[in-house]
Amino acid sequence: MTRELHAVLGCIHVPYHDKGATRAVLAALRRQKPDVIHLLGDVADCYTISMYNKDPARKFLLVDEARQVTTFLDRARDAVPGARFEFYEGNHEDRLRRYIWAKCPELAKLPGLDTRGIYGLTERNIGFHDYRSPVRIGQLWLHHGEAIRKYAGWTARAAMLKTGGNVMVAHSHRQGYAPQTTWEHTLQGWEIGCLCRLDPEYIIGRPDWQQGFALLRLGREAQFGVDLVRAVRGKCWIGGEEYKP
Repeated sequence: MTRELHAVLGCIHVPYHDKGATRAVLAALRRQKPDVIHLLGDVADCYTISMYNKDPARKFLLVDEARQVTTFLDRARDAVPGARFEFYEGNHEDRLRRYIWAKCPELAKLPGLDTRGIYGLTERNIGFHDYRSPVRIGQLWLHHGEAIRKYAGWTARAAMLKTGGNVMVAHSHRQGYAPQTTWEHTLQGWEIGCLCRLDPEYIIGRPDWQQGFALLRLGREAQFGVDLVRAVRGKCWIGGEEYKP
């Protein structure tokens, strides 16, 4: 039976990504050779245009962040040169639209002044999906996510019930699985985890986050299987095999 292997990564938050975890995941992808890589939102942090209070010690310009994002995209491409890449906007990439609409609406719709343009997605042959457009692959919906619930799996469950179908989201920075069976069918939801640092300035103590990503295997008649892969201390394991930088 023909199968496609998809890797789903999200909440990387470049330039505030965990370099060890990110390198371990790229090492795993280099060996696994997925057919498609889905970047499920918040690849970029867009810290400099956040509406929240910012640490004045962080002196990045948006152009600096953009350069680091494109460096990450190029390294991911180098790791899996034969893969198709799909980039999904998250709420952090959507900060650019919100900033323009709030501060300088005259620049709205200016060619190139958007997520696709500043990260060179067209030039890099990377597919693009805006924040308001979930994507369906067979029997599974992919979307960055909207609201966050309190515990792991609850965000996926909320998205699953809203969608009325199987769904995979990022956004919560957690890993979780939420199935629901009725007399008619079973629905499933997944949260894929994050690859950002685990010491954000706005949380006291250690956040309830888990680093990792998901592997999605698509089979005949839109059947699929999902494996959540944890990344711990700069290493990850798939089928008992260790991957590290």
